[in-house]
Amino acid sequence: GGKAQSAECTVTVDSERLARVSLSIEPAELYPGESGALSVAAFTESGRQLNPEDLTIATASDAPAVIQVDGLKATAQSAGRANISAVVTLAGVSKTGSLAVTVGKPGLKELVVSAESSSLKPNGEGTQLSVTGRDNLGNPVELGGAAVTFTSENPEIATVSASGFVTPVSVGVARIRAEAVIDGATYTGVLEINVTEGKSRRSYYREDKVENARE
Repeated sequence: GGKAQSAECTVTVDSERLARVSLSIEPAELYPGESGALSVAAFTESGRQLNPEDLTIATASDAPAVIQVDGLKATAQSAGRANISAVVTLAGVSKTGSLAVTVGKPGLKELVVSAESSSLKPNGEGTQLSVTGRDNLGNPVELGGAAVTFTSENPEIATVSASGFVTPVSVGVARIRAEAVIDGATYTGVLEINVTEGKSRRSYYREDKVENARE
């Protein structure tokens, strides 16, 4: 009799194959003319994330008039809603992930507050504020005669009138807030006003000498 022979056979259940795809976009809020970066993540049945370099990815938009897709770049074309899909293939297995993206209608986003001078002296001349609008892309927007309310968050440093005229009071930094309600929505803007003494002569002269030097 010869010796008995035995052989071992290991059977591996393939739990590392492509099972699920997720898709995201940054920023999540887009407006016409803006672009977003798509991120595709693929996972195995065990939940392990696969290396993107091992994947074949094809992206598409079901509404190119709203969002156009080129690889992992999505560009908003017009206001509306589009579904972006990503088909991921690995070792002959393909899975699809999808994402619904809304492109907002461009419009007023915030108020921009400016002043003739943002640096004043205590009890000196004041400055007039002006307010304009800015949309989501940074373009100017007309306020259409909307009423603007002004408030000083630091009235001990500088006060502001109902018409937006700032009067300096004491040394410091005052935050002046402008607020307008347009079509039921509230928009705000903030400007900092610096109230300074100018050149620091007080450390070298007495009070009366300082006044004489200013004259």
